[in-house]
Amino acid sequence: MNKTIEVIKDIRTLCTHIFEGGHRSIPNAKRTGEDERM
Repeated sequence: MNKTIEVIKDIRTLCTHIFEGGHRSIPNAKRTGEDERM
C-alpha cells in the first residue's frame, strides 16, 4: 500500500514538473524531498 502511494506521488510530482515548466517547480519538489531522487 505504501509503495503504491509513493508511486502515485512520484507520478503527480512529474506531472506537476511538466505542467509548471519543469525547472520552475524544482523548489516545490525540494520541499517535499522529491528533488533528491532526480
